[in-house]
Amino acid sequence: MNVSPLDLRQQRFRTAIRGFDKVEVTSFLLAVADDYEQALREADRLRQELNGLEGVVNEYRQHERALKATLMAAQKLGDEMKASAEEESQRIVHEAQGRAEQLLEAGQVKLQDMERQIEAMKQKRRDAEASIERLAQDAKVRAEDDARRGMAKAEEESRRSVAKAEDDARRTLSKAEEDARRALGKAEEESRRLVHDAQSRSELLIEKAQERLEDIQRQIDGLKMQRRDAEAAIESTIHALQSTLEFVQEPEGGDQDDKIVLHRPRHADA
Repeated sequence: MNVSPLDLRQQRFRTAIRGFDKVEVTSFLLAVADDYEQALREADRLRQELNGLEGVVNEYRQHERALKATLMAAQKLGDEMKASAEEESQRIVHEAQGRAEQLLEAGQVKLQDMERQIEAMKQKRRDAEASIERLAQDAKVRAEDDARRGMAKAEEESRRSVAKAEDDARRTLSKAEEDARRALGKAEEESRRLVHDAQSRSELLIEKAQERLEDIQRQIDGLKMQRRDAEAAIESTIHALQSTLEFVQEPEGGDQDDKIVLHRPRHADA
């Protein structure tokens, strides 16, 4: 009997005395229907996943068969390549041995040729060293001759240079002495001119000083004259005052100590 969740939800029971609670039974059926529906959905999902996994497994199996075939072909090809490589290596080794023998023979021949060339070069070197030694001796002799001639020539040139330098020095000294005499004469003439100018200026200053002294003396004489005039005027004034006082005083009035005495100021004449 196949029962669906809808059947569980729509199922109705007859009532009976002392039967189950209708509400509890209905609630339980609804809960069972929900769980049953969820279980059916999960089963459908699992069947779908199983179908998908079976497809993947089949695909992997096909890949496995293809890989096995490829591996077998690769192994066969590897065996063939290995056999071919061994044959090729044997052929290359055989050819290399033949070429090595040829190169060895050619190297020995070339080595002998090089030894002969080295010996010839050594002989040439000995000949060149002997030639260089002879050339060095000849060059040394020529250099010594050239050095002696050069020294003689240098001594002659040195004597000429010394003589010329002495002549130049004498001419320079003579010219310097002449220039010094001219400079000395010019300096003496300039000195005499300066002394003459100084004397002229001194005489002029002395004349001006004497004139100034004479002016000062005249001023002093004028001041002395003014002083004498002032003293005479003061003395006249004193006499006039004494006369006036004697006129205004009574004959019997006062003692001698009460008289007013006026003295003329005393000044030393210059």
